[in-house]
Amino acid sequence: NYGQSSETGSKLLMWDAVNLLLQDRNCLRLCMLVAIFEGSMYVFVSNWTPALESAETIPPHGLVFALFMLAATCGSSVATLGGRFMSPRRQLRIIMLLCVLSFALASRSACTAIGYCLVAFMIFEFCVGWYFPCIGIAKSEIVPDRIRGSMYNLFRVPLNVVVLVLLLTDLNSDSRFALCSLLMFLAMLATFGLGQNMKAQADSREVSCHPAV
Repeated sequence: NYGQSSETGSKLLMWDAVNLLLQDRNCLRLCMLVAIFEGSMYVFVSNWTPALESAETIPPHGLVFALFMLAATCGSSVATLGGRFMSPRRQLRIIMLLCVLSFALASRSACTAIGYCLVAFMIFEFCVGWYFPCIGIAKSEIVPDRIRGSMYNLFRVPLNVVVLVLLLTDLNSDSRFALCSLLMFLAMLATFGLGQNMKAQADSREVSCHPAV
């Protein structure tokens, strides 16, 4: 009995999450943002090594990875400092713009201009460190606590689609980075409407959860 009630409750929560995702534009924008950024991040993880290699140069992968971690740490520190002056949504907008530029640079320099490509990757890793604190705050503000787990599971569906499309197609690193740059531009556009009408939507959710007797 307990197993059946738990399964039924999970299904109801998932159904509520699906309904909210379809009705709430903020949740849709947030889903788009998460899917594009984190999907591009997985594409980057799979492509940075060959992009930094050439016939003449084999990069020191350990040192490069250490530089990436340093850049990510700097990004997370900027998120902490920037929170005093800017909202997470404005920070996300800047992050997406930097990602557009970094992937555009990487698409032009992969396997050819290794130095420029490394700079582009470090900018992206900086954005990764900056992104996660900001998106965590944005999620907590937009997604209701009751269905947060179900909603985050839904976010992973388009995320996995982005990863599969970019990795399973017969594209070279340049083309994949160019597509990531284009997707990041779409994600940046999504940040402009993120968080709009949140108070009115929260009030309507409260009314729907506590109907008048």
